[in-house]
Amino acid sequence: MEKEFTRTICKEAVYLDCSCEHTLPDYQGEVKKILSHQARVVPAGKFVSGGEVEYAGSVKFSVTYLDADNKLTCSEFSTDYDEKFAIDGERYIDSSVDARIASYTVRPSGPRKFSAKATLVCRPTVLEKDVLCIAGGAVSDGEVAQKLEREISVKRSMWGRGGEVEISDELGRIADVTVDDIEILAISGEVKVNEARAAVGGVIAIGTVELVAIVSTPDQPAFAIKKSFPFEQFIAIDEAQTDMSATAGGEISSTASTLNVEEDGTVSVGVSAIVEYTARVDSNYPFTVVKDAYLTTAQTENSYTDFAYEHFVANKYAPVSLSAEASLIDAGCEEAHSIVTSAHTVKITELTTHYDRVSIVGEVGFSGVACQINEDGNVGYCNYKFTSPFSESIKLDTPVPEGARVECSLSGASSSVTLDATDVFGKCEASLCISVSADFVERVLSSSEKVGDIADAPNGAVVTVCFPDDGDTLWDIAKRYHTTVRDIAVNNSLTEETVASASSQKGLRGIKKLLVM
Repeated sequence: MEKEFTRTICKEAVYLDCSCEHTLPDYQGEVKKILSHQARVVPAGKFVSGGEVEYAGSVKFSVTYLDADNKLTCSEFSTDYDEKFAIDGERYIDSSVDARIASYTVRPSGPRKFSAKATLVCRPTVLEKDVLCIAGGAVSDGEVAQKLEREISVKRSMWGRGGEVEISDELGRIADVTVDDIEILAISGEVKVNEARAAVGGVIAIGTVELVAIVSTPDQPAFAIKKSFPFEQFIAIDEAQTDMSATAGGEISSTASTLNVEEDGTVSVGVSAIVEYTARVDSNYPFTVVKDAYLTTAQTENSYTDFAYEHFVANKYAPVSLSAEASLIDAGCEEAHSIVTSAHTVKITELTTHYDRVSIVGEVGFSGVACQINEDGNVGYCNYKFTSPFSESIKLDTPVPEGARVECSLSGASSSVTLDATDVFGKCEASLCISVSADFVERVLSSSEKVGDIADAPNGAVVTVCFPDDGDTLWDIAKRYHTTVRDIAVNNSLTEETVASASSQKGLRGIKKLLVM
């Protein structure tokens, strides 16, 4: 006897290193001092072949530095990574990988070179089909076996990609300057998902894409132009239904800029970005397992095994607002008078659950480039960095089972840094995505063999008076006397409600004796 089901397997995380060297193009000056740097993972492509699945993507580095002429300069470069995971080719259905940067370094390796190295942590999740088998003649050779069954809920995850979506628009305008005098130093952005809901055939993701251009002109220090673009994106997942729970994300894979002279004489800064959206739906599907079996006409010998499965509990998006402040001296930018670039990092250091709540403790950090006036009266630049601890408590819509697995991640964020005469302030608005699942083990029947006949009963009806032991169920008694639960219920005038409760694992309550025929 075979029962097919699908299993969601969270494999062990794998750490891998990728590195590269980047030589600056001729139009960029030599490196004098690195002011800030960032690294991000571009979504990986998936290739399935035989007994393995390969994920190949890239890590993009962006570096802001001062060149030999004290000019603020930005440079971007990337390195590829790939990792292979073993799969069962016959059982494999689909898979996904969550690749994040655990740590990275960027340093100058020469007047015109950077060396960069990143350590990634990759967590693959695989969906595969499996079979729960019950061997033995008692259940597979045409015998009418009595079976004790229980319905459980097993997690199933499915993934989808929304393809590449282009955003092309104007970020802002600059007056009193010519096109030739404007330089776009860098373009960056974040994808923030505020809501994800399952629909028939896919997931609808709602949020904003924030794009930032760092602009330089001869008459003023470098400055940032920001703009947010709301989106509502459908990501196809063939078997998705409205009652499933959904999560979604997005990454900016490439950017470009344009400068155009408008009718009023101003110069518009245009930007285009390619955004890649991803989504996942989680749900539980009912699966009936056989916990026990026997024959009423023969003796049986049973074997049992532990059936491990994952149960989906909840997904939830929660808005969080994180902030930090420090003195200009402590942030390392005592002479700063304006902020040019800003970036944030969020580290979760502790996670606890309390019935229907998830509490997290961590640290939020802000860093970037600030503008200052040097001692010679010329415009200069410096870097800043400051951090602050934070704690958040998020209420879920359902209780969290004891020992449940809880995962938290930030789904994009927008940050800003401001300063006054003495202090610097950072603020980060993000969506915290919480996923909860639980691992369970059910003892199920693995084989049932017919091992002998039942001794013939003497002539005439035989009535046995049974006095149930503590913990006995109707199933236990029916199996012991080679009869059926239904016959015991009929012969003892038990109601359906009594039969239902007495057949559960709670045992017989309030029933002192039973007649077994």
